[in-house]
Amino acid sequence: MQWLGDLSYSGDESYRYIDALLASDEDLDIVTPYISSRYAQALSRHAGRRRVRVITSGAEQNRAALRALGSTSASRWLKSALFSAVVATIALLLGLYYAFAILSAMALLFAATSCLSRKRRKANLFVKVISKPFIHEKIYLSSKAVITGSANLTYSGTRKNIEHIEVSTSTGKVEEMQRHFEAIWSDFE
Repeated sequence: MQWLGDLSYSGDESYRYIDALLASDEDLDIVTPYISSRYAQALSRHAGRRRVRVITSGAEQNRAALRALGSTSASRWLKSALFSAVVATIALLLGLYYAFAILSAMALLFAATSCLSRKRRKANLFVKVISKPFIHEKIYLSSKAVITGSANLTYSGTRKNIEHIEVSTSTGKVEEMQRHFEAIWSDFE
């Protein structure tokens, strides 16, 4: 991290601290009601090398982010595989046996590679969507630092709005927030 100790920041550049934490080579635990697709993709990439746990809301604004995080992504490959299967069936009905065989193989191959790729990348990504009660706090946590405050994990929350955040690398504060995160995580099994 580029900072040491504790600091309090108010302004429209919360991203300087939040993005630095997200770019670290640390496991991440995040609680925020709103996540943009951009940040969801960054978390998904981070999960390729470290564990990422996210607690967020089921708000309408999160729909694209939840897809990027994989919460609803199984339907994407299923739809593609189903489309390929329908086209293959039409080819079979038209007597195009080679086309049927090729399209069927493609549908199976696509479904299998999609699942394997997603499993590899998502093996470290865990998302809990909580609708009730509405989760409103914001916590960005690694084993070395914690950021709390008003900034959502969105472009506006980190770069446009005037937000207030508290940043701490204090071992005591980080451990306190890790216990708090674990309590929330376990409450919504």
